[in-house]
Amino acid sequence: MSRLKEIRKYVDNELNHIKDEDKRNSAFVHLYGVSLAAAMLAKRRGLNPELASMAAMLHDLNAYKTGSYDDHAHKGAELARKILNELQLTDHGETELICSAIYHHDDKLVKDSPMDELLKDADVIHHCMNDLSKPIKEKEQARYDKICNEFFMTETDSFEFRTMKAEEADRVAEIEQICFPPNEACTEKHMKERINVAQNLFLLAIDKKNNRIAGFINSIASNEGSFRDEFFTDYRTHLPEGENVMILGVDVLPEYRNQGLARKMMEIYKQRATEEGRKRIVLTCLDAKVEMYSKFGFKDLGMSASEWGGEKWHEMDICLSGK
Repeated sequence: MSRLKEIRKYVDNELNHIKDEDKRNSAFVHLYGVSLAAAMLAKRRGLNPELASMAAMLHDLNAYKTGSYDDHAHKGAELARKILNELQLTDHGETELICSAIYHHDDKLVKDSPMDELLKDADVIHHCMNDLSKPIKEKEQARYDKICNEFFMTETDSFEFRTMKAEEADRVAEIEQICFPPNEACTEKHMKERINVAQNLFLLAIDKKNNRIAGFINSIASNEGSFRDEFFTDYRTHLPEGENVMILGVDVLPEYRNQGLARKMMEIYKQRATEEGRKRIVLTCLDAKVEMYSKFGFKDLGMSASEWGGEKWHEMDICLSGK
């Protein structure tokens, strides 16, 4: 029998002694739910799923046994240590890891070790997802939002996604200056020249609450296979029927970041490009953004020939069904 199954067997036996059926059912649902969430988070974050699940199975056991949440995290760690020592399933380091996570799991506003943070997040996932009719606790809101962003579960229904209008050219050019440092941002002149020839390749995200532009993606089309700096400055490089889309900017205003907006815009952009019969979408990005675009489905092709802004860029692409 695996260590996790041994822990579950022990916990099941303890919970079955709870006489109140509703409380007993609630205990089973919570401990198993947090255990599942912990395993999922551990797999994503490169931590040990078994130890994470074991910690989750034990984290509130003392509270359920005693019927009291008074100092429940610290007392829960004490009980967990006794159980682990009794069952002799873990070595000293593993015991300390599990007990530390349980000891700190109620400190939702404090940042601790990776395993401590994992158990807090697993606990929050179950608190917030088990009964969607209940409001999220204030002390868990920021952590919940961060988890949603990690798993790209953020709400984008409050945005409208559409092609830009000619009268929005000034604001689009302004947003470019906000979103990128001076050496990387496209000038107002070059942006407006690009809009004049490739307005249909500007996808805007509009905040429905205030009708503001929250972000946009823009590009030109080309039959060329690789990126070059002239795409940024020479509107004549745009070929309306080009088979490849060369993305020249993914702009999201600071106040709209970390909400999954860039990912949603890119999903819509890929769908549009596919419907138009394009073959590939190509972009360049700095080292720090390679992981993000990889999660969007792009493949890192190595360093680009582009030296735009005096920077070193990765070239990435994604193949579409095309024509």
